[in-house]
Formats: sequence, structure tokens, C-alpha cells
Amino acid sequence: MKTLVLNKNSWHYRIASQVSSYDCDGDDHNICAYTKDVMIGLFILSIVGILIGMIGFVAWHIIFGIIFSIMYGVWMFSAFAEATMVMLSIFGFGYSVKRGIERLNEWKWSKTNPAYERPDNFITNAYRSLKGKYCVPIIFRE
Repeated sequence: MKTLVLNKNSWHYRIASQVSSYDCDGDDHNICAYTKDVMIGLFILSIVGILIGMIGFVAWHIIFGIIFSIMYGVWMFSAFAEATMVMLSIFGFGYSVKRGIERLNEWKWSKTNPAYERPDNFITNAYRSLKGKYCVPIIFRE
């Protein structure tokens, strides 16, 4: 069975080693236990992210509700403000379209380039091991 080599600077290694206490110094590493620890870590991080997002959402609306109510009466009804909002919208839309076309061209080039080759990564091997019911050994490198 082919051994999978993973980098210690990857996002999944950080999640497995810090959040779910993955034993990074042990000798018996396989993709099945590693995937389980990464999934537990992602679940914990998603719960924490949802809680932080809820608190941030409430704080955002309190702070900007007060600021908007003050600014609405002072600034919103001037002709300069209306012209500024229209110009910002036009420039923002133009920039978004330009950047989207650039990203599309980069994506097309990377797919049609004959030298483009994806290496074996964690997610591909985790899916294959789940589907095939086998556990690939893992080696971690710096």
C-alpha cells in the first residue's frame, strides 16, 4: 500500500494537532484515524465560528445602527452623497467584472496547461479510503 506524505504546515494538520489532540509523534499514523480527528476538529471550529459570528452580528448591528441613524440625517440627503454612491457602485461593479475575467483566464490556463498536475492530497485520499474501506499509512514531513 502506498504511503501518503503530508506536510506539517497544512491546515488539516494544525486542526488535528491543536483542536482534537492528534498524536503527531506516534508511529502508527493512518488516514482513517487522522480523518476522524480532522473532522472532530472541524466540527468544534464550526461551533466556535457560529458563536463568534452570532456575537459579531449583534455587535455590528448595534454599532452601525447608531452610526447610520446619526449619519442618515446629516449626510444622506445631499446631492454630493448621491453622486458619490452612484460612482462607487459603477467603479465597484467594473472592478468586479475585470477581476472575475482575470480569475477565469487563470483558471482556464491552469486546466489546459500540460504541465498542470495535481498531487495526491489529504481530501482525495480521505475520500478514497472512506469509499474503499482501507487505511493508507501517513508520514508527516516538515
